[in-house]
Amino acid sequence: MKKHLLLLVSAICVFTSTAFTQDLIEVFPGFEGKGFGMLAWGDYDGDGDLDLLTGGETDSLGTKTDLYQNEGNGVFSVVENSGIPDLSNGYFDFADYDNDGDDDLLAIGIGAVGVNISGVFDSNGDGTFINANANIIDLVDLGSCNWVDYDGDGDLDIFISGFLDDFENTNYISELYKNDGSGIFEQVENTGIQGVAFSRSAWADIDDDGDMDLYLQGSGWDVGTDIATIYENNGDDTFSSIEEFLSLWLGDAVWVDYDDDGDWDLMNSGFNTETQARVTFLYKNTDLEFTQVADNIVGVSQTALTWADYDLDGDLDFFIVGAETVGVNFSAYIYENQGDDVFVQSDNEFIGNWFGDAEWADYDGDGDLDLVFLGQEFSGENAIHVYRNDIINDIEEFTTNSFSIYPNPASDFITLSVFNRFFDRVEIVDVLGSVVWYENKMNSNRINIQNLKNGIYFLRLQIDGKIIAKKFLKQ
Repeated sequence: MKKHLLLLVSAICVFTSTAFTQDLIEVFPGFEGKGFGMLAWGDYDGDGDLDLLTGGETDSLGTKTDLYQNEGNGVFSVVENSGIPDLSNGYFDFADYDNDGDDDLLAIGIGAVGVNISGVFDSNGDGTFINANANIIDLVDLGSCNWVDYDGDGDLDIFISGFLDDFENTNYISELYKNDGSGIFEQVENTGIQGVAFSRSAWADIDDDGDMDLYLQGSGWDVGTDIATIYENNGDDTFSSIEEFLSLWLGDAVWVDYDDDGDWDLMNSGFNTETQARVTFLYKNTDLEFTQVADNIVGVSQTALTWADYDLDGDLDFFIVGAETVGVNFSAYIYENQGDDVFVQSDNEFIGNWFGDAEWADYDGDGDLDLVFLGQEFSGENAIHVYRNDIINDIEEFTTNSFSIYPNPASDFITLSVFNRFFDRVEIVDVLGSVVWYENKMNSNRINIQNLKNGIYFLRLQIDGKIIAKKFLKQ
């Protein structure tokens, strides 16, 4: 992903010690609002910045998918005739599965003529995509899909769950496809994973055994078969249920190390049929024992969850949007991480929605995470909201003890110009806000980046409660 970058980026060097919540500024880059929708960021053209794909129901044209090319400086242009089908009520996931330098798309959803569509769409790098005819199941919606290297062989496999309607048979499915290394996918039979729709799936190596495990929630085909389950990867193409939570559907789920203790915690939300309640739970992982914490989080269904250190204070916060537990009030909040399993709502105000999606991403490349979310609002309008994060732009430049990174661009190692300084924490963050490497109490000035994919990253140093951030290019 993000190979062959053509733009040389300039360094940014700043610091902050507090949360600047007032610096989320709503902007209007010309995206069309969508309900019953989904969105995904990806670098489809391999130029090093994030482009946006949205799908869903529009107010004027019905089901529609739009690909927006990032031209830099917060400017986007619509890509015409991309070859990606018009979809709603589904899921998008970008990844460079064929290792050609641009991000390809895995997608499911309801098409513009009411027929379900699922498939792999290869990026040609010029704004056009072609159906890869990848031998995966077609006609799936109302679920989720993921690129995941579940077998640890170095290439990306596919997982799909949702509602299958092939005109002759209907069912709720969960299917896993193994990549044979050439981009051809073969269905894995008898995985032990239950079929569900109105589902969400999330992958992480929660037991630290070198393979990816699955969390899956959704509605079962038969009454009383809804699930919210952790499936352990047995390493032989089968999975075993090792933990079951309150069953949920019409929700969202994510693995996240919110407490920075090195293991994966779980957040989920959705609707429980038995209690008729909309709920949101955060589970703290302690040696694979999951304990609910932070019980002040709003309960929602038809929801989206997304995590990021948006205020650059060194810990992960989250944004949540959906239909509240009481009535049909639509809510949207940022919860700031205070440490010690405590989260408080920020003073940001948003218009809530349901049946939508949300993602943090540094679309303007300034080192802080911006927020985009879409969905249907209480008024019935299908909307999209974009909030530019100006924390880094608005705070004072760090002028004393400043540092540089060299070489920049780099391929194997980066070296800091700062010596003999004990940093509280050093981390490398990608443009989606994921921490891809970190070290506490680091006193070296050389970092190995050989395992990073090509693209733009930010090196962040924490010193005495302050954060210094600088951009660099891996190529």
